[in-house]
Amino acid sequence: MRIVLVSQYYWPETFGAGKWTAEIAEWLARRGHDVTVVTAFPNYPDGVVFPEYQGRFFMKEEHNGVHLIRTWCSATPRTKALWQRILSQASFSCSLIMGFLLTKRPDVAWYASPPLPGAFTTWLACKMKRARSVMYVLDIEPQRSIALGLFTNGCVIRMLEWMERFAYQHYDRVCVLSESAKQWLAKNGAEVTKLRIMPLWADGKQIVPLSRHSSLRGELGLNGEFVALYSGNMGYTMADLETVVEAAQFLQNEADLHFVIAGSGVRQGSIAKRAKGLPNMTMLPIQTLDRFPRLLATADVGLVLLSREGTQASVPSKTYSLLAAGKPIVAICEPESDTARLLRDAQCGMRVEPADAPHLAAVLREYRDHPERVQVEGTKARTYFEEHHTPEHCMTIFEGILNEVVATQWGGGHAL
Repeated sequence: MRIVLVSQYYWPETFGAGKWTAEIAEWLARRGHDVTVVTAFPNYPDGVVFPEYQGRFFMKEEHNGVHLIRTWCSATPRTKALWQRILSQASFSCSLIMGFLLTKRPDVAWYASPPLPGAFTTWLACKMKRARSVMYVLDIEPQRSIALGLFTNGCVIRMLEWMERFAYQHYDRVCVLSESAKQWLAKNGAEVTKLRIMPLWADGKQIVPLSRHSSLRGELGLNGEFVALYSGNMGYTMADLETVVEAAQFLQNEADLHFVIAGSGVRQGSIAKRAKGLPNMTMLPIQTLDRFPRLLATADVGLVLLSREGTQASVPSKTYSLLAAGKPIVAICEPESDTARLLRDAQCGMRVEPADAPHLAAVLREYRDHPERVQVEGTKARTYFEEHHTPEHCMTIFEGILNEVVATQWGGGHAL
């Protein structure tokens, strides 16, 4: 197949969407497909274009068998105002169509959403190229941003909701991360016959269960403490970081229980201010790719955090890294969430209600006092990962979806 992948983030960005989009593009190329990626100039996570790419508005390059077309976007540091970050997403959503139109006519194009406006321009480019279209919904927008209070203007919300419905109705396939996301889309205008589940993965070769001796404990001055780790985005997310800090306050007199929070984002300053003076909490910047497995090895348990507003969100991607590392997971989430369902299926962790810091503190004490449980659930986590979330497993599902949509007769979807 000739495939075009459209994603604002890509190699040499090594976090989040940039990393896994590169992994799947290169996997497809190794499978013999002709793969082109339309992307922006790399600037994640700091919102500053990497030095070797500065001063450019358009370029082509190749990397690991994948053709790359980079188009301009207004790179914005993550500490800037929300409207400036929206401008960054909107600029790529407009410029991507120019890069797309320079590709050879693809059999199928795949768009990773958000940003939501790019779903419209990618679909338009598909129509112009007479290519089939697949949309991958990572976060359900604009509902996620409305729940967070980021969008309050009625006109903006209605425009984004129109884009959302349009994409659900006009793309040939719409992929989601989980069953609950599939059900939500089906209730909100998506045709059930078009919906597919495409789970995320982690690199199970790079991330493996490691001993404490291979961790960052010595570097961080940690000896025999029981460590609870959160590693992830501290920006406009639904992560209930405030409850973690409050639990640390409850436990600050218990010297053998320590929290490590690693990440960056606009909320980093406010969380650091809340945690100031706590002897049992260490805050770290986002870690490089080569240090990440050692960071995971530092933990006895991993934390996955969703506020009540995040109930409709899919399983946070950091969950799969914790599974690969063989770590029990303590999840702050609602009982009906996909994260809670995963923990029940894998039998590798415990759930805590959002904003319930005393319960979180009690659960962490429970794990600290029962190291045999940590070992058993860690083994179950890795086993579940190997059965459900390896790259080979998930990417084979993705390739099957692309084959399916290309095999269908042209004419699916609706005319503009």
